[in-house]
Amino acid sequence: MVLADRTIARLLEEGRIGIEPYDDSLMQPSSVDVRVDRYFRVFRNSLYPYIDVKAEQEGLTELVEIDDETPFILHP
Repeated sequence: MVLADRTIARLLEEGRIGIEPYDDSLMQPSSVDVRVDRYFRVFRNSLYPYIDVKAEQEGLTELVEIDDETPFILHP
C-alpha cells in the first residue's frame, strides 16, 4: 500500500500510526524518511519460509554496522 503525504499526516495526527521522534522535514510525497542508528538489524529472508514467533530461529536477523561514508538501503 502506498499512502500520500496528506494521508500519512492525517494518520499521524489521528494517532493511528506513530513515528518517534517525528520531524516534518522528513515527509516526502508518499513516504517518510527515517534516520537509523549506526547499528540495526536486518532480516535474512532466505533462511526460513516464514517467521515463527514460537520457535527459536537462529540467524533470522543480522546485526549491521554502517559508517558515515557508506550508503545503506534498507529494503521494506
